[in-house]
Amino acid sequence: MEHVLSRRLKYYEDKSVKPSLILIDGGKTQLKFSQSVIEKSEYSDIKVISIVKGFNRIRATETILSSNGIIELDKYSKAYLLLQEMRDESHRFAIIAQRKKKLSSY
Repeated sequence: MEHVLSRRLKYYEDKSVKPSLILIDGGKTQLKFSQSVIEKSEYSDIKVISIVKGFNRIRATETILSSNGIIELDKYSKAYLLLQEMRDESHRFAIIAQRKKKLSSY
């Protein structure tokens, strides 16, 4: 994962267009690791938050984590719904990429 994050950060040579926030899909371990990679980079001011699967993977029970702990969001707020949508889109993209990779290996 370090390589992936480091590679992504290289795209932001112009610091004025770099993100102010990175959302990762994972728990405390993934969050801490991602934060350590960011902190070692020249982009240490980028914030990192994590979205964690909810209880029994039931939709709208996800938890949002930051370096300061849990971020409390109303489950019906636009911010919460946007984070869910971003996570779902990244899953969709990853699944499509894996399927293409698998098909091309036949």
